[in-house]
Amino acid sequence: MIKFSSAAKPTALFSMFSLCAILWFSACSPIRQSVSDTGKVKTSAQIKADNYEKRLNWRKMLAWNNDCEESFQASYAGLGSGVEVYALQNGLDLVSVLCSAGAYQPSFVYFIVDKNAGFDRAIAIKFNSAESADGESLQSNPQIELWGEPMIDVALGEYNILKLARQTGDCGIWAVYALQGEFAELLELWTRFPCPAKIESRAEQRVGMPPEGWIRVDYDIMLQ
Repeated sequence: MIKFSSAAKPTALFSMFSLCAILWFSACSPIRQSVSDTGKVKTSAQIKADNYEKRLNWRKMLAWNNDCEESFQASYAGLGSGVEVYALQNGLDLVSVLCSAGAYQPSFVYFIVDKNAGFDRAIAIKFNSAESADGESLQSNPQIELWGEPMIDVALGEYNILKLARQTGDCGIWAVYALQGEFAELLELWTRFPCPAKIESRAEQRVGMPPEGWIRVDYDIMLQ
């Protein structure tokens, strides 16, 4: 069921990580040193090689498309694999796969994996994403690859994403989805459009909370 109200949703009690931790591939989060089986600290080249192999193994299991993989190889200069796994309820895992590091925000594809059934039950999640081509009106655009800054509430099984409209980060779209299967259910949609004529401070999101001053949108109206 899609929920709409005039009040903002209370802050979730459980927060997996800060925005800096989510954007682990950026310069704001240092790469931890890795130690080999012999006890020696691995070089950056060795860490990168290990994580590249990890990403290859994940791709064999999940089979994300060539566009995602080519974007990752072209844009990402870090040492990580670009793959993160989060344990949800009922024996499900959420697997996050970085596609593009982007100019000012990344893109990801996501999979729900049923650990009870193995990787035969790995499903790419489809999001009924909101888009704005003109910076004013909204359109529905079903997608698998999402651009934006994500936050994941594991306790509630919800996915928050802040999709910025421009590099200054002061306008755009904030959405919350329920992660329940192949189709993520849109729970909340908040926007700031049009972008302010004068650049303002960068929008900040917290788990379960939209950026301050953004306006909630009735998603059913948007679809008409």
